[in-house]
Amino acid sequence: MNKFFKDNLITFVSRAAAMVIALGSNIIISRLLGPSLKGSYNLTLLVINVTALLITFGLGPANVYYGARKPTEIPTLLGNSILAATLLGLSGIIAGELVIFLPPFKNYLISNGVHINWLRGLILFLPLVLLKFYLPELIRAAGRIFRYNLVGLCDTISGLAAAVILVWFLNMGLNGAIATWMISIISVLFFIGVLVAQISSNQINIDIKILRRNIAFGVRLYPGHIAQFLNYRIDVFLVALFLSPREIGFYVTATVLVEKLWEIPHSIRTILLYRVASNDSNSTLITIACISRIIIFFLGGLCVIFAFLSHPLINLLFGAAFLPAASAMIFLLPGVWLLGLAKLLVTYLTGIGKPEVGSFAAIISLIATIILDLMLIPKLGIIGASIASSCAYLVSSCVILIKFLQVTKLSLKEITILKREDLSLLYNSAVSLLNHFLTPLKKQNENNVC
Repeated sequence: MNKFFKDNLITFVSRAAAMVIALGSNIIISRLLGPSLKGSYNLTLLVINVTALLITFGLGPANVYYGARKPTEIPTLLGNSILAATLLGLSGIIAGELVIFLPPFKNYLISNGVHINWLRGLILFLPLVLLKFYLPELIRAAGRIFRYNLVGLCDTISGLAAAVILVWFLNMGLNGAIATWMISIISVLFFIGVLVAQISSNQINIDIKILRRNIAFGVRLYPGHIAQFLNYRIDVFLVALFLSPREIGFYVTATVLVEKLWEIPHSIRTILLYRVASNDSNSTLITIACISRIIIFFLGGLCVIFAFLSHPLINLLFGAAFLPAASAMIFLLPGVWLLGLAKLLVTYLTGIGKPEVGSFAAIISLIATIILDLMLIPKLGIIGASIASSCAYLVSSCVILIKFLQVTKLSLKEITILKREDLSLLYNSAVSLLNHFLTPLKKQNENNVC
């Protein structure tokens, strides 16, 4: 268990560093674009990301699941991923070019400040976006967690460097922000390619039978992934429908900031899916219960702190122009808290071959989001969108929690009430990790003394 905790702490530190760097890029873009242009920028990228998600077919999680169970398949999973990204990406480009020119959608984009020519150019990046979804999961499947974390750092560092040069120094505005995204995609894919080539021993194979098998697995996750992503972002589309680009800028700022709290469960999920898929799931159940208790306690404390500091935090990071985002942020926090726990539980269920649970919960949550958004956004604006999202997150979390307890036979108390030994384990793991990094320095100092 200690190794599991150490791996998670390493992952969390890496993701926390990436989060801070990404936040730096976000701050630069927000402050220099302002709420309205930032709203247009986020809506542009959201269209690309939704299009990419609609054509992924869940092959990323399938790569982790089968790559962890049979590492010798990784060269084949690599070849199949490249083939799938190419074919699916081309289909997405064709569909996207057609949809953009549908009068209602085109008018919707133009009214929200989206540059149609820029969007058409970004759609050409769809095969690369799909590769960015698929290939890092092969690194995780191979158990190279440190390298997997480096991918996130590379992504954020390249994005920050491009933002500083293009948006800050060259003052390219919205064009510079979009170019930053493009540079980040290309840079991180080059880095991923080097890492994956090492893992696959520079071998690439294609096996259509295995590809079909992976798609069959991924399709079980696919509806849930789409529903979950839309559950996070459909409110942005609806805010854009009822309100202005300025309001989009406020709302996206609130959501991006509170979702940083999910870096804690996300860092654990990175290790958890690989561990559950590659080992006897029963051996990890005690660990899951312990981690769940720790997460629900610490994440709850962070949510309370965020609520109290919402206004000064927004003002400090993004400036007074973005202060309306603070109230929206507060109403998002209850749902973010409970869904943080649910993210861990559903990862366990996926690892034991029950990915449909997450899909069902996400679909139910998406329906709740749409209904509540349509009711609340016209009346309450972005606060209504926050309330709708928070309620939907709570619905999704309850569905996952009930199924997890049924499958594992654990009690609600076993995964929610913090124990003294949990804190001791966390402390010992942190000390062990610190010693792991300090030992080489101590040896070097001893050698220098000699």
